[in-house]
Amino acid sequence: FKIMKQNCDLMKPEIDKETCIQGVVNTLGTRFGGDAEKMNGFCAILDTKNKKTCYIQMGKSLNEWVKNEKALFLLCSKISEKEYVNYCLNTNVN
Repeated sequence: FKIMKQNCDLMKPEIDKETCIQGVVNTLGTRFGGDAEKMNGFCAILDTKNKKTCYIQMGKSLNEWVKNEKALFLLCSKISEKEYVNYCLNTNVN
């Protein structure tokens, strides 16, 4: 995950960095079949200013794999940084 973070950190301006983060999370979700642990692992190492974007994308990516809101809640609730769980759950956030 550190190499992916370093690559995204090279992006300027900030909007490009956010797009990179979203792409990494989406790719992790697609490549590993909605593996929340991998997406969470990546989001957890990001700078604080980028975590919201990451966890929102995690929720959007997970929403493609889960069958219902309860399943999404179970996966999002495993986020180690509890203050970001609601971002994962709210897939309508821009």
